[in-house]
Amino acid sequence: MARHEPFRRWALPVAAVIAALPAVAPAFTVAWWLNHDDVSYLIRLEQFASGWRDGGYPRWCPGLASGKGYPLFEFYPPGLFSLALALDRLVTDQLLALKLSLLLLTFGGGLGAGLLARRLTESLAASVAATAVFTWAPYRLCLLYERGALAEYAGLSLLPWLLLAAELLGQAV
Repeated sequence: MARHEPFRRWALPVAAVIAALPAVAPAFTVAWWLNHDDVSYLIRLEQFASGWRDGGYPRWCPGLASGKGYPLFEFYPPGLFSLALALDRLVTDQLLALKLSLLLLTFGGGLGAGLLARRLTESLAASVAATAVFTWAPYRLCLLYERGALAEYAGLSLLPWLLLAAELLGQAV
């Protein structure tokens, strides 16, 4: 093993953590931040959890639309809520679980961007830069803090992994 091998192996995950923590830290300093979607994600998460507690996939949300119910999860992406619900089993606090989900997605998106850059450029410096640039991209931060479009934020965090998978499949063919 080369002398710098441990550094090269851990540089990208460490860079992703260093980039993600301050990017998501403001979410942990307040109960919930003002954004365009306001507290709707907290309500949706509770409805999602309630649906699972009732014994099945939550297609119908009885607590929405002034108590009349609404088929939210028939058309709204459930991935973020599924991740938050899994984390809720560990921390037993839905708000904290949702915030931790955002932290994991931020870390994962940055790491995916870095791995994609590493694959395409074979440069450690470029991959660390890609991690930071993707994590701190103004559009992503706007999704998180201004628009509150958390499902879109989650989807965008998965994009580097999708592109990396396409690159790997393209090499295999």
